[in-house]
Amino acid sequence: KIAAVINNARCFQKVREEFGTFCDYLWAYSDGKTILYTGHNKDIARIPVSNGLSKRISKDLKKRGFKYVGEITIYSHLQACGIINDHDEICDCYKRINEQYPTVNKRRDKEVY
Repeated sequence: KIAAVINNARCFQKVREEFGTFCDYLWAYSDGKTILYTGHNKDIARIPVSNGLSKRISKDLKKRGFKYVGEITIYSHLQACGIINDHDEICDCYKRINEQYPTVNKRRDKEVY
């Protein structure tokens, strides 16, 4: 795993050289908008652990040489950095994220990446 960390650091530097920042690389996948999936708040137990977007990013990172960047890990990162807002609508985090950043609504069942 230590070798993978060193490898990923080198890959990370290459992404920064190409996109300016790793942040810019990730946000380009959502056109700089936080994704709000419709329908997820009615059935909170059905929030996924991955999706088409996380699978697409994971696949791209692996092509770039990254290790240990599966779609579940990427989905969690997209949630953590605010690209995907899966908070319940009554949650303060949901409101705060939506007030601070532009958003786009997508239907989870129509997701195409």
